Amino acid sequence: MKSSRIRGFWRHPVTILAAAFLLRLIFALPNLLDNGGAAFARPDTAGYWEIGEQLCRDGEMGELTRRVPGYPALIALALRLTSDPANARIMLVLLGIIASTLTVLIIYYAAEKFRADTGVAAAYLAALNLTAIANAPMLLTDTVFALIIAAQLLLTLEFHRSGLWRYYYAAIILAALGTLFRPINLFWIFPLTLLLWLEKAPDWRRKLGHTCGGLLCFAALLFGQFYHNYRAGAGWTIDTNTGAVYHQNGAMLRAELYHSDFEIEKELILREQEAEFADTEHYPDERSREAYRLRCYRQLVLAHFPLWLKQQCNFRVLLPDAATLCENLRLTTPNRGTMGVLSKHGLAAAVKHYFGGRTALLYVLSPLLLIALATYLGAGAETVRSLFRPEPEYSRWYLLALLGAFIVYYLWLPGAIGAPRYQLPALPLICVLAAGALRLFRPKTSVPATGGDKRRHAPNSSPGKAVRKAAAGRSRAGK
Repeated sequence: MKSSRIRGFWRHPVTILAAAFLLRLIFALPNLLDNGGAAFARPDTAGYWEIGEQLCRDGEMGELTRRVPGYPALIALALRLTSDPANARIMLVLLGIIASTLTVLIIYYAAEKFRADTGVAAAYLAALNLTAIANAPMLLTDTVFALIIAAQLLLTLEFHRSGLWRYYYAAIILAALGTLFRPINLFWIFPLTLLLWLEKAPDWRRKLGHTCGGLLCFAALLFGQFYHNYRAGAGWTIDTNTGAVYHQNGAMLRAELYHSDFEIEKELILREQEAEFADTEHYPDERSREAYRLRCYRQLVLAHFPLWLKQQCNFRVLLPDAATLCENLRLTTPNRGTMGVLSKHGLAAAVKHYFGGRTALLYVLSPLLLIALATYLGAGAETVRSLFRPEPEYSRWYLLALLGAFIVYYLWLPGAIGAPRYQLPALPLICVLAAGALRLFRPKTSVPATGGDKRRHAPNSSPGKAVRKAAAGRSRAGK
């Protein structure tokens, strides 16, 4: 009885959430206590913070178009609640930890929708995921964005099970909200539409009507951001940071093409842009500069398409983010050019370059690294099993579309710049699938029969029940 209570305690969602929250808080405390969260900033943070200050001061973004307003709005709220930027950073760090913890809860319910009795395993895999723990306190959009994607997954699965259209439109609303945090979500409406058309129940007329309604709803929710950028001189675009793909992915492409270094190529591209944009007559606004960056990147890709395609299939994005976790513990420092070493010389050289003589840290983190590995292997095994032996509830085509919408989509689009934090949106479905595989290793439960009968029966069943059930069946047949 006592062991049963202990197992029940560790299987309770509240226990899992408490463990997830405390784990994220403990790993964030060294940086949080030492400098008020300033060490959780990254180069991208400054762009969000500038817009957040503008929103706090004037209530609007003004001429700023580089970033979407989702995360800056949270920054503005924190600055409104406290006039001290350090306190605002602490609030945002705690918000990130809470968002990461809530993601674990949503993954629990999503797993229960996908496969019965797999929520606990999925929640623990998410709670103990090294990359999620490391990035929870970061002053970036990734953790909040992952929470939104987890909710998208839950609503999509609920729509599939219930057929109620309110879940479909709720998923669309969340997709639009996610786009205001990360523009990568802008085209997710199309995988969702494909999932709609793979549903069995509604006829094609209703599907067509709700497809049009969903697209109109999605466009209406994002129209304000597009219109703001148009009036600010940036054109009809969600943001003007997309052009950064030229000095990021483009630099990675040139580095491999010319056998050079990523950081060197990135600096060369930035200098080229600076010289080009000095001609204010040809580049008077952000729209023209963004068009130039995108045009240069498109030309580079078309000229070396096979190499670009190879780099786009970047599985390094799935590497656990041990580096960020060590930085949060103040054991290592960021911005050491490791990405360039990784792309040019491989993983072993990158680990040696980053950790130097402190590779023993990886042995300390090995339990979390093994959990991440088990998650990936479990997700892969469950995917293969489901495709070869599909269950009636999920056809092969629907499962493939689900994988494309919630895993391939988010892992493919970042391309050559495969920072480990970019795996966070794909993590919910990965954990759900892995939990489905782990259930195969769960021992089957049984209870002893009553009286002198030594045979074992399934729980909640007995010979008497079976006899009464059979008799009731014969009685109904006679009637």
